[in-house]
Amino acid sequence: MHGNLTPVEKKVWFCNSVSLQKIFNIMYQNSATLSLPQDVYSNLELAVHDRIGEGKHRVVYQWGGLAIKVLKPSIQIRLGHYSFRIPTWLYALYRNGLFDLNTAEHAHYQHIIAGVPTHLKDSFAEVYNVIQVNGTSMSICELVRNYDGAIAKTLAENGQVSDTGFWKRYNEVEKFLLSKGVFYTEAWPNNISVKVSRDGSMIPVLFDYDLIGLRSYPLKIDMVFKSHSRKKVKRRFEKIRKSFQPKIPSETSPIH
Repeated sequence: MHGNLTPVEKKVWFCNSVSLQKIFNIMYQNSATLSLPQDVYSNLELAVHDRIGEGKHRVVYQWGGLAIKVLKPSIQIRLGHYSFRIPTWLYALYRNGLFDLNTAEHAHYQHIIAGVPTHLKDSFAEVYNVIQVNGTSMSICELVRNYDGAIAKTLAENGQVSDTGFWKRYNEVEKFLLSKGVFYTEAWPNNISVKVSRDGSMIPVLFDYDLIGLRSYPLKIDMVFKSHSRKKVKRRFEKIRKSFQPKIPSETSPIH
């Protein structure tokens, strides 16, 4: 067992009395309320070679079968010709009314997933928990994988998708979000995974929920009016269709 572990996992294995196998058994249960022992959290170490992505606010690491989103201490802000850095907590307070973007995202995910139809749930990557390690906020999330265990590519990495089933599901996800008044403004190619099934079919999987609209986004003034919000979300989804859906006759069509 030990020989198959990454260096990071070996450190945790020997530093804790809790078996990683037990953690992974919990992790793979179909549950949105994953709760790992605190002694595992306190010894969690993330190495540079485990880094798998980076956004404006967070750096993403792979740890075993999980994706760990680590909040950056500060972010770059541009105001006209000027550029400066501000603490991430201050940005989070302005954008979400909370000090921690990871905590906001966890709340957003729970709000979304509570109403998702069963047949669409696998298009929303799980956000299990948010922890603090040495004063740093970490979000414990599902690592989206293909049937063969490989990490699923983002839409940006994959490029155009010709699978009509992918776009049918994509339209269903958009329709669901709009019908529930969830104004998902994170519809970018880097925030959508292309998950491949054993039969070669593909589905879109959303995995970033830190900015989703008025219901949990009270300080964003331009999201106050629903008509404006709907148009903004639909523009984001349509832009992805135009960029990544091949121009061929299809039974799928944009949401009207």
